[in-house]
Amino acid sequence: MATMVSLNNPAGRLYSLLGQLRKHENMPISRAWGHVLGVPEGMVREHLGDVAQLVSLIDEAVAAPERERIAAPVKRYRSQWIEAAFPLQHNFTEDVQNIRPTDEAFESLGFVADHLAVVASDGEIPAEGTRIELVDSLRAVITDVGSDEALPEDVAHLMIQRLSAVEAAILHIEVGGPNAVRLATEALIGSSVTNSSRAATLSKRALAIAGVVWVAFSSGPTVQQSINAWTELIPQLGTGSPPATPATDQAEPRPPDHAASR
Repeated sequence: MATMVSLNNPAGRLYSLLGQLRKHENMPISRAWGHVLGVPEGMVREHLGDVAQLVSLIDEAVAAPERERIAAPVKRYRSQWIEAAFPLQHNFTEDVQNIRPTDEAFESLGFVADHLAVVASDGEIPAEGTRIELVDSLRAVITDVGSDEALPEDVAHLMIQRLSAVEAAILHIEVGGPNAVRLATEALIGSSVTNSSRAATLSKRALAIAGVVWVAFSSGPTVQQSINAWTELIPQLGTGSPPATPATDQAEPRPPDHAASR
């Protein structure tokens, strides 16, 4: 069973995804990855490109000279990680066990993930409960926008598109990580342009929620000040109580005797 690691780095996210994949046996590759990614089998190929990108991000993260020790297991096992993440040399109807990395390759990925979580974090990852609250808040605004007949169609379409993109980024945090969430929220903030009083009200709500989401997936003392500003703003916009100040997921300490460290 996969040990919990932080999702704040590409190795941790790939470790989590491959850990879920390892639980699926005696089924086609497409079906197994469909279960892991939460998408229909027919859409698996287009999503696996993003999963494979995690390996490239790992390469970049360990490229610094001072990370030579952690680069060694990456070089040794990356071909197995790539084969599992983007199995182009396999028919997707093959059994998923045909692309499963060895236990040593998998545990080495965990070792890399633990190291990068400390030295190369992509940013904060709110606890699962907070992520659920954020998604619920986004869906509430999406529902309001979709049901408002007075809202110009082009404005409604853009707002729903941007809000849905943020929702998807949070739900697929194991693939895109906090960077994907921040980019989606920045796009939402940038598109919060209004041309009617009703659109202005909804845009302010969308803007407030986007701010809370962005802060939740960021870090640093300046961001903590932003949390206070955004959470004070939300009640004024009539959106109800904001989510609590995000708590980040904490990975359980891993034993030092990983295969990759020996």
